[in-house]
Amino acid sequence: MKTSLGRLHVYILPWAEVWIDGKPLGQTPVHADLAPGPHRIRLKNDARDKTISVTIATSKTTVIDEKW
Repeated sequence: MKTSLGRLHVYILPWAEVWIDGKPLGQTPVHADLAPGPHRIRLKNDARDKTISVTIATSKTTVIDEKW
């Protein structure tokens, strides 16, 4: 049985580099399909470095939208 994925959208203004579970995904905006469950998101630019936890739900979209 195939597990459905969830989706993560990351928007940081002015910008941030994004890592999901330690894997670099590039500069915002970032859109990723992820397995349901907990994930660690690292956001970093010249001024800030922040790590947050999100829980991805099956067939749902989670949005991180911040202004730094």
